[in-house]
Amino acid sequence: RQLVSVLVKEWKNMSRGEQGTAAASKPRVFSQRTLRNAATDLEESAHGKAPMVEKYQDLVKALLGRLAQVPDQAIELLDGGVQAPAFVGRVHKVALAQEVSARVKRPKLDHDPAKKA
Repeated sequence: RQLVSVLVKEWKNMSRGEQGTAAASKPRVFSQRTLRNAATDLEESAHGKAPMVEKYQDLVKALLGRLAQVPDQAIELLDGGVQAPAFVGRVHKVALAQEVSARVKRPKLDHDPAKKA
């Protein structure tokens, strides 16, 4: 009975695809084990990149911000398309660059025409 149900759903999706209508999207469901393993991998990678508490907290915030901005990357992490160390490394590199650029003092440009005369 379940196989028949799956077969009918797949057939409907194929039929809709040929007719140009949108196929019914299946919600993504991940097991607790998969979610726990991904969280552990991210945490270990983050701690490896930033073992000091303050830097670690900043990196975790940056990771959460990135996952909120691009939810597809969370799906890729859970699917195994992206490895946690590589993802954390990219986010860490961006966070460091942003931190450095925030600390760099830019020279003030004087646009006052009265001083030129």
